[in-house]
Amino acid sequence: MNSLDINRTRRNNLLIIIREYSERELAAGGSPVGMLGRLAIELGLSAGGLSQFKGDAQGSGRNIGDAAAAQIESKSGKPKGWMDEDHGGDAINPAENAFIELARAAWRTTDAKGRRQLMQLAKRGFDVQAGGVATQKLKPGEK
Repeated sequence: MNSLDINRTRRNNLLIIIREYSERELAAGGSPVGMLGRLAIELGLSAGGLSQFKGDAQGSGRNIGDAAAAQIESKSGKPKGWMDEDHGGDAINPAENAFIELARAAWRTTDAKGRRQLMQLAKRGFDVQAGGVATQKLKPGEK
């Protein structure tokens, strides 16, 4: 595997670890605030280092070297070599990352009332209908 492919694979796999961690934390009632920093501590990395490895909305970031990949595998309970294997899907999705960045900007630029409204919108969620079309779930009587 060439270096571009290994870097992309490792970044995708790191994003899988971040997603798994986030899902566990949120399911356990954890706060999304500071989540990346808490994961960094678990992985034995600085928050800035993890953020650089994670990259930006376009999927670019600092390369994850062999030692860092081995440390991430070990600390996250993944088997040796896991970071270098393709685990399916494209974890780096620029559109998804762009949405997350917009949501983060909206959160950070509003007041408490606006944040409550954002949370309500997120909690209402979406249903994926047949054919892959996402439609917002409505409660009885809502339009």
